[in-house]
Amino acid sequence: MNNTEDKIIMYDSPEAAEIQTLTGWVSKGSTPNTIRFWGKDEHMARWSGCTHVKCECGHIHEKTWTKCPHCREISQRERYNALPYKEYDGKSPVVLWDGDTYFFSEDELIDWMEDEDNEIEEVELLYCDPIKYSHIDCGYWGNDAHEDWEPPKGLQDRIGALNEYIDTLPPHSWQPGKIRTSYKKTSTTNH
Repeated sequence: MNNTEDKIIMYDSPEAAEIQTLTGWVSKGSTPNTIRFWGKDEHMARWSGCTHVKCECGHIHEKTWTKCPHCREISQRERYNALPYKEYDGKSPVVLWDGDTYFFSEDELIDWMEDEDNEIEEVELLYCDPIKYSHIDCGYWGNDAHEDWEPPKGLQDRIGALNEYIDTLPPHSWQPGKIRTSYKKTSTTNH
């Protein structure tokens, strides 16, 4: 017993537990693991138990998306068309605007278009942005050094020289940029 002289309640005592009826929302779901008691939260019970919802346009879609496929396509098209346009130069790396297929020359792009089953005549693209090598600094070692640690001058000089060399290296990768372009097999002047 502790200092407050707490009352002892045994496991089999009627004071330990009793049956009560609870009322609340329970998600039913399409699988047993989605069944859950949500109390007063009707929204979460319905969300947990449903598989599909209605889009703002009225179409039904899977709940994992915020919009139906049709509205997603419209939204993506609007985002793409809102980007600034630059004529394709035939040399710069480009990527399909809605995919992860990269092209590093006009010949690669033409070959890809001709290899497709449906003979693509025109394709929408994004210019790529380069991904350069990151600089390093003495902070790499500073995390496990004492608080007054200062890197030696020689180390600072060599890291500075290495960073200058890193700046001269070409990109090691590419990522989709924010300038759109397009390519048409018969002409490169399509907007």
